Amino acid sequence: MGSTIVSTGEKISCDDTMTVFVHGAYNLGPVLENRLLSTTAAHPGVHVSHVTTAGGEDYFIIGPDATADSYGILEVDFALIADCSVDYTHTTDNVPAIPYHLNPGAYLRNIVCVDPVSSDVSPDQLLCTVSGTAGAFIAHHTEMTMATEADNEGWPAGTTSAALAAQLWDRCPLRQAYFLTDPSLAYDTVAYICYSG
Repeated sequence: MGSTIVSTGEKISCDDTMTVFVHGAYNLGPVLENRLLSTTAAHPGVHVSHVTTAGGEDYFIIGPDATADSYGILEVDFALIADCSVDYTHTTDNVPAIPYHLNPGAYLRNIVCVDPVSSDVSPDQLLCTVSGTAGAFIAHHTEMTMATEADNEGWPAGTTSAALAAQLWDRCPLRQAYFLTDPSLAYDTVAYICYSG
């Protein structure tokens, strides 16, 4: 029997003393990758990218704001830091991350978000890297309006006019799992990986 999600019982909760990875698709465990960290202010629950220069595949940087190149989510390593609220040490820590493409469908906790435009956040809401804060996500609330060829200024037909500059669909690797009543400002959430690369 596979796992079943029901409307009652325990929900996943955010907890700094627990791992970010909670539950993988088909009950699989996490697939992690370790890399040297080359930027400061990175702690479990933030998204990371690779450094973009030669040899950059050997390093993680805290995911820049408004990036389409988010690679995965930092995991906690209790041998290096006390809990998920603590930053890893820049340039010396070989830190674990949860790559999206190796963990499709996995549930994650302690995902770092910022105020989602001062409104309630529904389940399955896309979490977008265009947040204004490096490493953090924001709930993407706006349904996009399809652009006409005349409107999209050289972009391919079907490009969305409302979010043309941000190209939001390329930057939404996660969906929030649960409803939250206007969390406001910075908050941690439970989410699941919604694409595999």
